[in-house]
Amino acid sequence: MAIGSTPTALRPSWRSRGAHAVALMLSLLAPADVTAADAGEASAAEANGPLPVYPKPRSAKSRPEEVRIPPAVTLVKGPSTDASALAVVREVLRDAGVRTIHQVDDQSPVRGARLTVHVGGHKENVATAGALRALGVQGAETMAAEGYVLAVGEGRDGRDRIVLSGADGAGTYYAAQTLRQLVHGLRLQGVVIRDWPSLRWRGAMDGFYGPSPSHQQRLADLDRFGRHKLNSYVYAPKDDPYRRTEWRKPYPAHELARIGELVRRARENHVSFGYVLSPGLSVRYSQPSEAAALTAKFESLWELGVRSFVVAFDDIDDQRWNCAEDRAAFGTGPAAAAGAQAHLANAVQKAFIAVRPEAEPLQMMPSQYWGTSRTDYTRRIAQDLDPGIVVQWTAR
Repeated sequence: MAIGSTPTALRPSWRSRGAHAVALMLSLLAPADVTAADAGEASAAEANGPLPVYPKPRSAKSRPEEVRIPPAVTLVKGPSTDASALAVVREVLRDAGVRTIHQVDDQSPVRGARLTVHVGGHKENVATAGALRALGVQGAETMAAEGYVLAVGEGRDGRDRIVLSGADGAGTYYAAQTLRQLVHGLRLQGVVIRDWPSLRWRGAMDGFYGPSPSHQQRLADLDRFGRHKLNSYVYAPKDDPYRRTEWRKPYPAHELARIGELVRRARENHVSFGYVLSPGLSVRYSQPSEAAALTAKFESLWELGVRSFVVAFDDIDDQRWNCAEDRAAFGTGPAAAAGAQAHLANAVQKAFIAVRPEAEPLQMMPSQYWGTSRTDYTRRIAQDLDPGIVVQWTAR
């Protein structure tokens, strides 16, 4: 899944006058683990002609047979087959003209099926391994997270199969999205696709100044993220007062419900929903009640299913204190600001993140978030910040 420049079909319908409108998550990107076997196959196997698949798969090898999609299909799932992947496969089959989908579990024998579709990797569906062996295809067991194998062809027993095998549930879901792009009509060329991401986090930050996208636009964008194998969405619109100017106030019930709908849609699309709180305009770093107010806000989002949190100090005057006690506690200058911000982030890490095993690492957006040179500010951040906290950064 080589993610390069964003294609026109993928560009969100968002507009902004701010510098952080749609920010690629460069601060969080790390190469995915790739085994030597996978790397070798990726370099050796090339498709016989371009595939209509984006992002471009690591490896695509055509097969000589052609698979016909009949009116009735048998779908094999395991007890832990990814529900979102299963929903996408069923939608693809229906759109192709399939009228009857016989769904069976992975312990049941399959007899008389003209086309069998196996959904789920080795951790989800025990029948998948046999289906891949019948096609002479290696599974996804050695792949890194989110990798997958999609195989289409006629097996050694003369039966047609489509097999979607992910290294995990997300990988199976991405295989389903690739299948969506391949199926046009009732005939499908035999192919073996092996793919895995080159970047751990792939997505965008919704951090706008000026008009924000509508709620429906955000829902549609999360669907688009899933279709194109993006896995990170960070909610940080500047016109949401409850995460910036009025950050201490709890969300009204109707606003929480809207965010909850976004969180559920993100989960359905295997997109991590990150929530950003920006207290810097009014926070009093030295007051313990401020960390408590911040964690209380995060708690309300946790109840909605949010597991990724950011404390942001960008776009503020970091040389201005909001109370005299902060000046007395931390001093003056960039290093003092860095110390205060690290102090607050560390308090959140200790009281909120560290006691929740399901939480993703806390992220912190510092006031200085660019460049490659060391400063008094960055030295203090490096010295004081809990090493478990991820710092967002850009080298521009």
